[in-house]
Amino acid sequence: MKRAARIGAWCLAAMLAAAAGYTSEAEKQTAGQPPAKQAPGEAASARPLPAEPAAGKTARLRATVFEVHLAPDRIADLDAQALAAKSGTPADLQAALEAFGPTKVLYQADQAVNLLHDQVTLRKDESFVTGSRMTESGQRQDITQTLPVGFRVVLSAGDETGPAPAPRQIGMNIEAAALGKGPRQPALGADAMVVRTASHANRMPVVPGRPIVMVAADAASPDEQGQAVAYVVRTVIGDAPSGGAKPAADAGPTADPPIVRFQGTVYEVHVPAAQAGQIDPGALAAKAASAAEFQKSLAQLGRTQPLWAVDQPVGLDSGTIRVSARVPMVTGERPVKGGAMARTVQYIDQGVIFAISGTPAKEPGRKGADVRVTAEAGLAVKSPSETAAPLNPRTAFRNLNMAHNGPVEFGRPFVMLWLDASAPDADGQPVAFICRGVLSEVRP
Repeated sequence: MKRAARIGAWCLAAMLAAAAGYTSEAEKQTAGQPPAKQAPGEAASARPLPAEPAAGKTARLRATVFEVHLAPDRIADLDAQALAAKSGTPADLQAALEAFGPTKVLYQADQAVNLLHDQVTLRKDESFVTGSRMTESGQRQDITQTLPVGFRVVLSAGDETGPAPAPRQIGMNIEAAALGKGPRQPALGADAMVVRTASHANRMPVVPGRPIVMVAADAASPDEQGQAVAYVVRTVIGDAPSGGAKPAADAGPTADPPIVRFQGTVYEVHVPAAQAGQIDPGALAAKAASAAEFQKSLAQLGRTQPLWAVDQPVGLDSGTIRVSARVPMVTGERPVKGGAMARTVQYIDQGVIFAISGTPAKEPGRKGADVRVTAEAGLAVKSPSETAAPLNPRTAFRNLNMAHNGPVEFGRPFVMLWLDASAPDADGQPVAFICRGVLSEVRP
C-alpha cells in the first residue's frame, strides 16, 4: 500500500517540475505528457515495435474524448456508470453530456490494437500569446509560449504468450491534454490561455463491445465564462457477440487483481475562523450518501466550491488518476518608459492526483477493501494584497496531501480533511479542503 503514496508523491513532484518550466522525458511519460517528437531523419523503425500478438489477442479499440463545459457545482453529478448506460454510440453519450452543458468531441481513435502491448498517440504543439509588455522605447511586444497537447492510449496486459485465451483485464493508461481559455486577467494584457490535462492509469475488464466511461472534471481552473471543464472518455474494446447477445465478462475463477469503481471529489470550503477547529470528517461522512447531499452539508460550514471530481474503474492493487491545468500567474511587475507596467508571467500547475492501492477485505463476508487512498493537490489561492496594486494580489500556492489508510466498505463514503488557517482567503477566512471518496464493486 506504500506504492500508491510513492506514485502520488512522484507525480506531484513532476507537476511542480513542470511549473518551474522543466520536465524530463521520463517525467513526461509518467506524468501523462505526450512523448517528444521524432528527430528529423530518425527512422520510424528505430523505435521498438510491440511483439506480434498471439491469436485472439488483437481487438478493435475505439476511444472518444469529450470536452464538457458545465456549472462548477455540477461536476460531482457526472456519474460514469449512468453515462456508460447511455453510451451505446459516441453520439448517444454526447447527447447525454449536453444535458450538463456545451459538449464537443475533442479526440477520437478507432483501430486494431495488440492487447498485450500497444500505443496510440496524437501529439501537437500549440503556440499562443501569454501576455505583452512595453519595451523601453514604448513599443508593445507580445510574449508567446508553445506547449504540447494531445491524446495517448497505452495498453498493456502483461507478458502472456502462446495459445492462452485473450486477457480478461487490460492495463490502460489514457492521457488527454488540450488548450483553452481561462478567465480574463487584466494584468496579463491578453486572454488567459490554460492547458488542461487528464490522465488515467488504471486496469479495466475486457468485455467485448461494452462501453466504459471515465470522468475527470476540473472546476479549479474554469473557462473564460467561469464554467468547469470536464474530460469524459468513452472506450470500447472489441465488438459485441453477433446474434444480438449481450457482451458478458467471463465469470470463471481468475487470479487477476480485483477491479473497483473509484469516485473522488475535492471541495474547497471557506470556514469562519471561529469554526475552523470544529469540522468533523466522521460526521460529514455520515451525511455523504450522495454527492449532492454531501455538498449541502459542506455549504452549512461556509462558502463551498467543488474543485475536482473523478469517476472510473481502477485496479484495486494500484490505480492513479490525475486532473491538472497549467494556468498563467503574474509573478512580478515593474514600471517602464511612458508609465506603462512590464509584467512577468509564469505558468504553474494546479490539480489533484488520486492514488489507490490495497487488497480485498480479509474479514469473511465483508464487502470492502483494506486500502490506502491519497489525494495530493497543488493549487493557487488568492489572499489579501499587502500592496495597493489591484492587479497583483498576493497568492498562496498550496501543496496538500490527504490520505485514508484502512478498511473501506464498498459503497460507503469516506471523508478526508485538510485545513489551512495560516494563509487565509481574501476575506481573512481559513480554507478547508475536503475530499469525499467512494469505492464500489464493478459488476459484469
